[in-house]
Amino acid sequence: MTVFEVCMLILGLVLIGVSFFFTEKVTSKGKKEEVTNSIIGLDEEHLLVIQNTLEENLEKISEATIVKTENDLNKVTNEKIMAISEYSEQILEKIEQNHMEVVFLYNMLNEKENAMKENYCKKENKTKDSESKSNDLENQTDTNNSTVIDSKVTEPEREIQGINDEEAAMLVNNTNYSYNEQEFTDEDKQNNNQEIMKLYTQGKSITEIAKTLDLGKGEVSFVLNLYKQN
Repeated sequence: MTVFEVCMLILGLVLIGVSFFFTEKVTSKGKKEEVTNSIIGLDEEHLLVIQNTLEENLEKISEATIVKTENDLNKVTNEKIMAISEYSEQILEKIEQNHMEVVFLYNMLNEKENAMKENYCKKENKTKDSESKSNDLENQTDTNNSTVIDSKVTEPEREIQGINDEEAAMLVNNTNYSYNEQEFTDEDKQNNNQEIMKLYTQGKSITEIAKTLDLGKGEVSFVLNLYKQN
C-alpha cells in the first residue's frame, strides 16, 4: 500500500466521523424541540396531576424520612438510656460498697470504744480494790498499833498498881527526893509532870520515863499515882 492510499484512507475515516457528529447533533436538537413542543402542548389539568403526584411523592418521602429519623432517635435514645442505666448501677454499687466500708469502720470503732471502756472499768475496779485493800491494811495496822499502845499503857498501869504506898515512899526516900532540898520552881515541876504524862500516854514504861527525863522511878511512880487518883 502506497503513501497516497494511506492518506486517502485516513481522510475517509475523518469525513465519516465528522458526518456522524453532525448527524447526532441535529437529532438531539430535534428531540429537544419535540420535548418543548410536548410541554407546551400540555394543559393545566395535566400540570395539576403532575403537581399532585410530586406532592404525594414528597410527602411519602418526608414521612419515610421522619419514621427513619424517629427510629434512629429511638435507637440512639435506648442506647443512651442503657448506658446511663449501666453507669448508674456502677455508681450505686460503689455507693453501697462505700456504705458497707463506713458501717464496718463504725462498728469497729464501737468495738474499740467498748473495749477501752471495759479496760478502763477494770483498771478503775482494780484501783478501787487496791485502795480498799490499802485502807484495810492501814486500818489493820492502826488497830495493831493501838493494841500495842494499849498493851504498853497497860503495862505501866500494872506496874503502878503493883506499887503500894509504902514502896512508893521507900522509892522516894531512896532517891533522896525532898521538896525542901530541891530548888525547882512550880513551873519546872509542872513541866516535868506534863512530860511524864505525855510519855506515859505514849506507852513508855516507868523505867523508860525515868531514863528519858533523868528522874527517879519513885518520882515518876508518885506522879503517875497522883494522876491515877485524880
